[in-house]
Amino acid sequence: MAERKEGKTNPKKNKAQETAKQELMHVSREELSTVLYSPMGLSFEKAFSRQIYLEEVYVAGCGHVKRIKKYVKALNVGDRLQLIREPKNVYDELAILVKDAKGHKLGYVPRRNNAPYARLLDAGKVMYAILDDINWLPDDDDEDEEMVFAPWQLLKIAIYMED
Repeated sequence: MAERKEGKTNPKKNKAQETAKQELMHVSREELSTVLYSPMGLSFEKAFSRQIYLEEVYVAGCGHVKRIKKYVKALNVGDRLQLIREPKNVYDELAILVKDAKGHKLGYVPRRNNAPYARLLDAGKVMYAILDDINWLPDDDDEDEEMVFAPWQLLKIAIYMED
């Protein structure tokens, strides 16, 4: 039977193993449980999560929101918007509210588009929107060049789901 040599280790092999362990720990801390700051607050990202583009729609009901012009003037194309289920909405039980990062109501995902997204949100899926376009029209009658809008085409958003 061969005797085992004790006390002698390969320093190069040990150093390589130690380096590999440190790299693995580094990856685990940074990638598997990262904490990111976003305009929505702190959020924990899942490892290997991906954003899935679903559809582009115009936000419905903007014309019924008080101070909508003020809220929209504070927005920029590319802003992340919140999508929040509103199951007790008296007009639409599948309603999905669209809010800005500060929590201001901007309108709703159109009724004709909201059924599958409402079911996904109800199932616990994380969904959000990215502002794609703001459709202001110049008002020729106003000397201050105030912008007016067609409320049914004011905000174009892209809907995403995290998986």
